[in-house]
Amino acid sequence: MEYQEKIRIFYYICISYIFGILVASFLPQKIIKNIFLFFCIFVLLTSLIFIFNKKRIKLILLIFAVLFFALWRYAFYLPQDTLENIWHYNGELITFRGLVNKEADARLNNQKLEISELAIMSNHTKKVQGKVLVTTELFPAYAYGEELEITCDLKKPEPFSGFDYDRYLARHDIFSVCYYPKILKIKSENKFSLKQNFYKNIFLFKDKMRYLIEGGLSKTEADFAKAIILGDMNAISKEWQEIFSRAGISHIVSISGTHISILAVIVMSFLLNIGLWRKHAFYLTNIFLAVYIILIGMPASAMRAGLMGFCVLWALKLGRISKIFNSLLLSAVILLLINPLLLRDDIGFQLSFLAVFGIVYVLPYIKKYSEKILGEKLANQKILKIIIDVFGITLAAQVFTLPIIYYNFGSISLVAPLTNLLVLWVFPPLMIFLLLAMLVGWFFPSWLIVIFFPAKILLAYTLFVSHLLGAWKYAIF
Repeated sequence: MEYQEKIRIFYYICISYIFGILVASFLPQKIIKNIFLFFCIFVLLTSLIFIFNKKRIKLILLIFAVLFFALWRYAFYLPQDTLENIWHYNGELITFRGLVNKEADARLNNQKLEISELAIMSNHTKKVQGKVLVTTELFPAYAYGEELEITCDLKKPEPFSGFDYDRYLARHDIFSVCYYPKILKIKSENKFSLKQNFYKNIFLFKDKMRYLIEGGLSKTEADFAKAIILGDMNAISKEWQEIFSRAGISHIVSISGTHISILAVIVMSFLLNIGLWRKHAFYLTNIFLAVYIILIGMPASAMRAGLMGFCVLWALKLGRISKIFNSLLLSAVILLLINPLLLRDDIGFQLSFLAVFGIVYVLPYIKKYSEKILGEKLANQKILKIIIDVFGITLAAQVFTLPIIYYNFGSISLVAPLTNLLVLWVFPPLMIFLLLAMLVGWFFPSWLIVIFFPAKILLAYTLFVSHLLGAWKYAIF
């Protein structure tokens, strides 16, 4: 079999699987629950591939076999209502114990806790599978790894105000919620696992970093810094979130594939433009991304985003940014094999891949036409080249993501290209200044205001530009 034919079959398999997942996500529950039927059809079609000799028939059978495999995978992933799953008890008043398995998500008036490793307390302790999202008061605070005994009316997540809250939580494997329950902290004698100790130390480290950032910057600057360096999106006030949205730079304060892909390309372009060899820039950028993802607690969204960012960096290392379609397609299939709910229900997943495709396929044309307009000599001057890269990366990403943004949020920022051009170049040095300030501030906490001053200047500039353009009444369409 020739290489081109193998590639063609690879495309058919990947696209058929993705299309199958898309179809499954819109099928009624009565149909999608036919797990056994989908599996039988998949096995039948796969068997027929070995019976027929004609290549075209084999290919058609392969496409439909993969399609029904996708339907089966989606159906198999959906929650099954059994006594061993916590969501079986939705609608009941129950008492259960579990561990806080993530950082508490502190909001303005409450906090949300994700509880796992569950056991229902009745006449006897019964371990069950699943996770519960608990909404409770801001105080007392709860830490990662704490064991809690919770008594509440367990509920199924429900849509509200046109928002599919149930589907939103399902992508995180959460099918049960409870609100303002009675909570009792349990002194657990169980030792933390290696993984739990690792995460606990990361979260303790993040708490220390928050303290340092808050000590060296004003509240608004500190909230912004915590969002971009620690992933604390909820630290930013609703007012500033609206300003960033209107200015078209929400992607820089939310951990997503768009955020990390753009950041990765900008950091690598910055390193290349200051004279590093492509190989060295590639490794340094990957180290930077790894440290950054660990620093924000390695959430699943950041891990997925890191995979996409690596694909783009690999193409930049090879110097052939338009040659990574295969890698991106394979990445999408792998992620959808792990969690098929991502395709329809995770806007971040959709935006991430569209942004990467935009960078891969639109950016080379922007660079090409920039050289034509400015002339090759002028366009390759270091400062101008950095400006072209920043503007091109942002514009390329937004060209592909605009339809999804408009469909989900009902508006598009008209000033986004200008805002991104003015502020995105700041981010490589800003991230470096913040990381260095936190490192030095750890040893010299009494000098925090001085240590954070370089970062403070860049943060103040970014906030000023964002407010200036975001506050314009014609900023959004």
